Amino acid sequence: MKKNESKPKPRYTPGTLLKDMTSVAKYVQDENIKKLMKEKDKDKKGENGSIGTPATRDSIIDNLINSGYLELNGKNIISTAKAREFYSKLPYEAKSIDNTALWYVIQEDIKENKKEAKDLTNEVLNNIRNIISQSQNFKMKEIEKKELLPGEVVEINSKNGVFFKGIFENESRILSKKYQYFDQEINITKKQAENLFKGKSIDIKLKSKSGQEYKAKFKLILNGKWLNLAKEK
Repeated sequence: MKKNESKPKPRYTPGTLLKDMTSVAKYVQDENIKKLMKEKDKDKKGENGSIGTPATRDSIIDNLINSGYLELNGKNIISTAKAREFYSKLPYEAKSIDNTALWYVIQEDIKENKKEAKDLTNEVLNNIRNIISQSQNFKMKEIEKKELLPGEVVEINSKNGVFFKGIFENESRILSKKYQYFDQEINITKKQAENLFKGKSIDIKLKSKSGQEYKAKFKLILNGKWLNLAKEK
């Protein structure tokens, strides 16, 4: 029997990277955002859930090269050590293509007078607040002193908010009770926190842009030493 070895994806060239930017919707996890992106491009030739415009994509890549985050290696474009270190320190929300995609959709709506500029700034600010709340240096005595039993999850009220403490991947970790998922606030119950710390997925009720309610599965992922709540594909 012949064994087939999986090959890594080829590195980007300037041309293939520009082409991929015309169809980034395929990387978006949220089906509603993916649909919105594709709808924006339904009458645009060569665009299928794109980000940026033909006039701006070149400058985006040039700026990343000039800033030292990308470099040319022969015909390929590769990330620099500076870029990889920076990327490793970012929380999940800041790295997710879903955020960038949603912001782009809002910008397009602003151009068409369907939304106002404040809708975009509010969305960005909510996202930043969520990141800050997760990356605070928790030095609360009541959290540090509490020793957990196997499978135990405790709820702690503090001046910084409400948190759950539990064991995840063999270490004691902190989980915020409140998360911001785009423009929607998620409030985690203790029962949900217990399942999350066990590595299980939980169902969260969300609303689509049209206001229709639907359920999505979320799980915990580890980003450095911080826990993030991530929507499953």
